[in-house]
This record gives sequence, C-alpha cells and structure tokens, in this order.
Amino acid sequence: MRVKITMIGTSALVMHNAQLSNPANSFAMAIAEITSKTDKTVQDQKEIARLEFFGGLYVGEGGPVIPAGNIRKTLINAAKARREGKSVERALLPTAVEFPLIYRGPREPEALWAEEQFRYLTPVRVGRARIMRMRPRFNQWSLESEWELIEDMLDFKKLIRISAEAGLIEGLCDGRNQGWGRFTADVVSAEQNVKAAA
Repeated sequence: MRVKITMIGTSALVMHNAQLSNPANSFAMAIAEITSKTDKTVQDQKEIARLEFFGGLYVGEGGPVIPAGNIRKTLINAAKARREGKSVERALLPTAVEFPLIYRGPREPEALWAEEQFRYLTPVRVGRARIMRMRPRFNQWSLESEWELIEDMLDFKKLIRISAEAGLIEGLCDGRNQGWGRFTADVVSAEQNVKAAA
C-alpha cells in the first residue's frame, strides 16, 4: 500500500549532516585545517562557521532535502515507546532516498547562508568543553514523503498514530532534546489521494 506522510513543522528544524563526522569529507578537512591553528583570528572563526553551515546541510539537486533514513528513524524511535519499533522498521519502505524540504527562501546553499534567519549558532559539548557550532535552521518548514506500507506487518491506522506521536515526542533532525524539529503529521493512502483528485 502506497502512503504519503506530510509533516508540518511546529518548531524550527535544525540540520546536522553526519558527513561532518567523516575526516575525509571536504568540509571536515577544511574545518580541521583552520582549527589546527594555534591562534585563530575572527575571520578564521567566521570561516569555520560558514563551513559548518554548508557541511551541515542535506542538499539534493533542487536544494535542501531530508534523507528518507532520518524520517524513518524518527518514526521507529517514536514507535519504540509502545514496543512497535520493529514493526515500523519492517513494514515501512521509502520510495526515494531523500525528499525535498519545503520552506520559503532560497534553495542555493550560498544564498541560504547570506540570510541570517537560516543560521543557528549553538553550544555543543566536545569532551569536557562547550564549543559554539553553526547549524542550518529552517523556522517554518514542511515535508512530504511517500512510502510503501506492508499492512500485514503494520496497520495503516497504527501508522497514523505513530506519525502523530513522532511529531510530538521525537521530532526530526538535530536538537530534538531541545524541542526542535517537532511537527504535525497527516497520513493518507494513495487511494485517498486519487479520490481527492477525482
């Protein structure tokens, strides 16, 4: 059964692409080159923030995206509260690797960086120290994703409930423990979409 999940943000979405944890990543290497300096200038700090912003974005051909794996993980984590995580893991298969993030604003990374509303500077713990880090932020956002649901493993009505609970208790992307990435969810079947269009 084909289903569409529409998420509408109720709090800002903060991105943190895991590629920055790869030492061989071009952004990570550029950041490491600057942070290795003993005396960093103000300009160095600004460049680190800029590189962290670009490295933290999930970007597809048409601009910012959310990987299907992130959405799936959010639903699985929420379902674990009722011991239904394995059911979601087995029953829900994405129809694409990533889905476009919907928001008002530029789609090009450079243009996003130029508008301060898309920047989020936050302290993070690294070892015993707290260090300022730059993340991309989208204050108003929504997301439409399509999935194949194996109904023998997960009832459609349960998916509706799990999706709603995911928006309340789990959230999407970074900073979830601070309440970021929360959303409301609307789940419809492909059959419902066809009827609505007729």
